[in-house]
Amino acid sequence: MFDATAMVRSPRFVHGLAYACFLPPGIAAFVAALPAVIPMGTGTAGGIGFLVLIPLALLSLASIPYGLYLAFRLRRDAWLPALAAATVAMLVVMFTEPGTPRQQNLFFGGYGAFALVAVAGWFLWRRRRWHT
Repeated sequence: MFDATAMVRSPRFVHGLAYACFLPPGIAAFVAALPAVIPMGTGTAGGIGFLVLIPLALLSLASIPYGLYLAFRLRRDAWLPALAAATVAMLVVMFTEPGTPRQQNLFFGGYGAFALVAVAGWFLWRRRRWHT
């Protein structure tokens, strides 16, 4: 018989949840950096912001605190504390706005690429090798 509670408590599931919490801010940062790289009109950039970035930002409001908690709890996996530190650095850069807008977009694009590579690395490769 299938026991759903055992699956939810498994270390693989908790690690997957921790990595999934860093996916919305990573996608949002990567998409936010795209208008600086790809030439597009203001209407297109506004549409991307309205239809993609606002829902991802709202989802990130809930996922970042839980992701930081899980990264602290599962700190033996070296990628999770690195994702947590990069996310905190991204929030600091987003709210303090240091440097030029070009440097900020470069940082957001780098953070988004790092987060997407780390999450994809877990779900596509390392998750299958994880011992439960």
